[in-house]
Amino acid sequence: MKFSYNWMKDFVKITVDAETLAHKFTMAGHEIGSVIQQDGDFIFDAEITSNRSDCFCMTGMAREASAILGKKFKAPAGFFKSVPGKSKVAGVSVSLESVRDCPLYTATVIKGVKVGPSPEWLRRRLESVGCRSVNNIVDITNYALFEWGAPLHAFDLDKISGGRIIVRRAGQGESLTTIDGKTHLLTPEILIIADSGKPVAAAGIMGGEASEVSSGTVNVLLEGAIFDPVLVRKGCRLMAAQTEASYRFERGVDAERVKLSVERAVMLIVSLCGGKAQAFIRKGSGAAGRKQIEFSVTGAEKLLNIKLATGKAYRILSGLGFKVKKVSSSTLKVEVPLFRKDVGQQADLEEEIARIYGYDRIVPTLPFVSADPSGLSSWQCVSGIKRLIAGQGFHETVTYGLVEKTSLEVISEKPGEAIEVLNPLSREQEVLRTSVVPGLLRCLAYNINQKQEDLRFFEVADIYYMTPSSGHREEKVLALTVCGTRRYFNGSSFCEEEFGPLHIKGALEELFSWAGVQDYSFRQHSVGGNISVYAGDEKLGEVIVLDKKQSAAFDIKNRSAAAAEIRLEPVVRSRLARRKSFRKMALYPAVTRDISLLLKEEISLRDVFELAGRAGGGLLKELKLSDVYKGEQISAGYKGLTVSCVYRSKEKTLTEAEVAPAHAAVVQALSGHPGISLR
Repeated sequence: MKFSYNWMKDFVKITVDAETLAHKFTMAGHEIGSVIQQDGDFIFDAEITSNRSDCFCMTGMAREASAILGKKFKAPAGFFKSVPGKSKVAGVSVSLESVRDCPLYTATVIKGVKVGPSPEWLRRRLESVGCRSVNNIVDITNYALFEWGAPLHAFDLDKISGGRIIVRRAGQGESLTTIDGKTHLLTPEILIIADSGKPVAAAGIMGGEASEVSSGTVNVLLEGAIFDPVLVRKGCRLMAAQTEASYRFERGVDAERVKLSVERAVMLIVSLCGGKAQAFIRKGSGAAGRKQIEFSVTGAEKLLNIKLATGKAYRILSGLGFKVKKVSSSTLKVEVPLFRKDVGQQADLEEEIARIYGYDRIVPTLPFVSADPSGLSSWQCVSGIKRLIAGQGFHETVTYGLVEKTSLEVISEKPGEAIEVLNPLSREQEVLRTSVVPGLLRCLAYNINQKQEDLRFFEVADIYYMTPSSGHREEKVLALTVCGTRRYFNGSSFCEEEFGPLHIKGALEELFSWAGVQDYSFRQHSVGGNISVYAGDEKLGEVIVLDKKQSAAFDIKNRSAAAAEIRLEPVVRSRLARRKSFRKMALYPAVTRDISLLLKEEISLRDVFELAGRAGGGLLKELKLSDVYKGEQISAGYKGLTVSCVYRSKEKTLTEAEVAPAHAAVVQALSGHPGISLR
């Protein structure tokens, strides 16, 4: 956008040179790309953000300059001519099809004009901002646009059929030849200005060739309006046309600027082209309520970290065109002008203060941040649980809270009675779920039918039930289910692993470790049966190994599947109570020794780790399961395990003589157990 240094001087006393003013504009948020000296003037090439439509004109930038320099903004005397009070003239009428499409339309009838070349000063000013001269009437409408920011259009009144101006949507198949000589096929998405028989202009975009002002024009209808920005933008796209007028209409024009543009243009037409303004017709109002903001100077000081006197804030905001009233020693009541559509709250006014005060004068400071390592909330814990489970290869699902009553029978233990829906839409939605597992199993069955193999799903959701003692209850649970196989590369070849209840157990162990759940255990009722999950003596939930009947109920065929559901309240409570502590990283290398064991099926890995941990003493830092083997060489009722023992000292690198006694103690403790032997 181009602006003239000399033109802005009509409205504000500029006391600095062009280069200095350009720098001040840039620091105030209007980046000046270049300043070019031209015919005794300086032309600024500015980048104006789309939310500042008030600055797409000379007066807008002059107002900014007045605030930056601390000078008064004022239009010189004789700049305007009031429009006629007469609102009717014989043979001329205006009608709006929709005030939403056109909130305001004004038509000023000026008769007896003489069309000719513009005076040199007018041509030079237009050319300085990149606009070519056409004739005095057209040049004046362009001049008013660049000066006040509201586009105007002049029609040759005698070429308007029936003297009627109708603002409406174009009819399908209508066409318009615009003043650039191009013919456009119109659609109902384009807003037009029409007379009694045809379109005469594309509203907010370009006038029509048939009604343009020419050397023979005597009577003029001067249009000033507000058009829907969305419609103008659509019209530009459909017509492949972009004009100075459409650029401004797309970003918003207000009734106040329309009035000033019209009055300025009327004054220039009467003084430069002769003629007389005979009537002013207005349809619609374009009125919008002026926003009122109670501005806290103390709040602005705190946010900007500056010392801001109430009088200084008053002067800055008044200089920018806001109406300001002092309410108290630290509070101002600010009325936002119509041309500042971008301002609506305290923070917007604080930004205005910062711009004019000077960003370069605000001392950079780091914000105060108070870190609370224990400041987790319940929902943050739940989000952490979801991320943890997803990180182990499970996919999150969202299932319905209303289910079929018979589907809940898959859970052997229910927290309470199901709550029935009084008027269910279908049998599948007759009760509120007492378990999330049935919904997960239906997801499992669907994906099995889609020939998917790696099926690991989870959901964190609420269940609902009723108990005789506490009535209706709602509780958040974590449900998981696994089925199928996965292929992975072990470093030398591809392996295939079948999912089962142990994978769910592993996921839950990771969760309990993260949450700091103490003394958790998994208690299996029988070999291959369901597994109850406990934290101390409190039961959290159950891991279910689906039998054939349960699988058939959910159409899971020829697949083994497992599911689990645990209450999350104890897990979240444990996580919130957990306190993090710092532990130094190990400085010395570890020594690893493997032990191959043969043990009975009923002996758990946890039992092995507890036995080894007690025997290993302070040097044994970690126990890891390296391998599980079941095959021809392993007797029925037994399983083969390989356990890795990791030894490390905080003080030095361990020698073989130091590791050997600790490892021998672990081997002796394990081999001494009646159900465990060395392989």
